[in-house]
Amino acid sequence: MAYGRQAALKALQEYDLAWEEIRFQAFSETCTFVITTWQKGTCLLRIHPGTDRKAVEAEPACLELWGAGLDVPLPQGMTAPSGERAVSIELEDGHCCSASLMRWVEGAPASGRLTREQIIREGVLLAKLYKASQDAGLTGHPDRPVWGEDSFREAVSRLEAFHECFLSEAEFELYRAAAERIVSWIGRLEKHPAAYGFVHGDLHQGSIVFDGEEPRTIDFGRCGSGLYL
Repeated sequence: MAYGRQAALKALQEYDLAWEEIRFQAFSETCTFVITTWQKGTCLLRIHPGTDRKAVEAEPACLELWGAGLDVPLPQGMTAPSGERAVSIELEDGHCCSASLMRWVEGAPASGRLTREQIIREGVLLAKLYKASQDAGLTGHPDRPVWGEDSFREAVSRLEAFHECFLSEAEFELYRAAAERIVSWIGRLEKHPAAYGFVHGDLHQGSIVFDGEEPRTIDFGRCGSGLYL
């Protein structure tokens, strides 16, 4: 936490942001803080400890193209006074990391079980996302991930290294058998424009919030090219 806070304060200096309040939000692949500012509203500051800076810079650039044809808001990257979409931070112990600043997308997670209307609205939102990806010609970016057979196998390998912490051998073997069937199925799918393009990369109910009755997609940190599944 101390590492993240130090990086966050240095990042805010780089963005020359007059902030009123800073609040820790979460830690996963990034360390995130909710920033309340005097002039620019609420922002999301992300500290990227192990991500290549080019990949960090590419995300808001891709989202800008993706969102141009949408009538729903996507997270927007904010630039530093230097014009950069991401800044480099050097910490007191000599470690370096990148930071990015995104405009806040208003909304809150759905409470309780989704209603039929909410499910329909989420389906419409996903259809709009894929259609906008096709219309923008976003099939990928050299600095963003590619999601498919290789990434799936890599994820299974990472799980294998730590599965004893929460899975029995029998449970892991069942998981591995299911994963192999999924990978085999993915490999047979055609990558034509109607089925393959730019995707969220980590879409689940936790990455969808509701602003009133309207769903909004957030957390595009893994966006890249892949199948529309």
